[in-house]
Amino acid sequence: MKNKEHKLFIVDYIYAQGHQSVNFDIVSILSQNFKIRMVALENFYSVKQKKNFTDLGVELIEYKMRYKKVNRYNSRINSIKHMIISSKYYMKEDLIVVLAFDTIAFLLGELFLPRTCRKILFHHNNTDELVSIIKRIIFNIYKNHVYHFLFQEDFCEYLSKKIKVDGKKLYYVPHPIHLRPKGKNIQLNTIVGLCRSVDESVVENFMENEFFLNQSDIKIILRSKRYRFESNNLKIINGFLEEAKYLEYLDIAAYILVLLPETFQFRISGSIYDAISYGKIVLTNNRIKFNYFNTYYPGLCYYISNIEDVISILDNNSINIEQFNQSYKDFINNHLPERIEQHYKNAICSVYLYN
Repeated sequence: MKNKEHKLFIVDYIYAQGHQSVNFDIVSILSQNFKIRMVALENFYSVKQKKNFTDLGVELIEYKMRYKKVNRYNSRINSIKHMIISSKYYMKEDLIVVLAFDTIAFLLGELFLPRTCRKILFHHNNTDELVSIIKRIIFNIYKNHVYHFLFQEDFCEYLSKKIKVDGKKLYYVPHPIHLRPKGKNIQLNTIVGLCRSVDESVVENFMENEFFLNQSDIKIILRSKRYRFESNNLKIINGFLEEAKYLEYLDIAAYILVLLPETFQFRISGSIYDAISYGKIVLTNNRIKFNYFNTYYPGLCYYISNIEDVISILDNNSINIEQFNQSYKDFINNHLPERIEQHYKNAICSVYLYN
């Protein structure tokens, strides 16, 4: 039953296409316990998603906005415009929940938001951006005036110890996942890497050393923003990938390759969560992501830095299946829908009751 004393006003100040699914999941989770009014850019959510919102009792208000051509500066102008327009629909709800925000634009856009209402910010790449001195200075102005929801425990620790955010303003909430049965079309020794953020230098290494694959039966499928390539054992695709095709590739993969840039530190990788929810073993070049999963769920991820590492892991049977199965079971248990729902409920109630 919904807690009618807790009314949430949910907004988005970015509308990144890659956030659509997780935004929908978060709103769906929150709707189980709270009364929600949500303002959204017209047609950002699909017809099916909007119907589901209605079925869940979410009051959805859509608005139109003329976009400036997207670049670094115009994206911030667009974000401020979203904040101004959204604020017009605020009706004295108890909390404002911001599904995504621009670290710099939020400082200016906040002027149009009610000061007395508590605000919750979901972090995506925002925590990573704080390596920028300018962004850190701006973030410091409002960091303890709002509440921060983060998808990993260590992100909270980083903001508390390194950025000096008040620990009482930091909340860990699990990233929603979609449990899927392990694919029936798995092709042994097929490795798929389709994440949006890619370390192109590692992709180059794979292309330059592709001949190593000729000595094995390993097949690799990668997505790149720069390259397009195809041989018997290596396929590199370029450009937009439809969700159905993305899921088709996941279905056939025996392993998921996640090649993240070095700058990818304090944000989660949706590709890793998708892979694990599919019951796939992850190979990643990102030491920070590997260390996190190796600490909490050993055996789900393996570290690689080049194509030779990939071949070595597979050829030498380095995968500990028993360890993987136990960690997979633990991961799924910690991300059960009822547990995630309780996490979000507790966090929202804690913010609501905070003195």
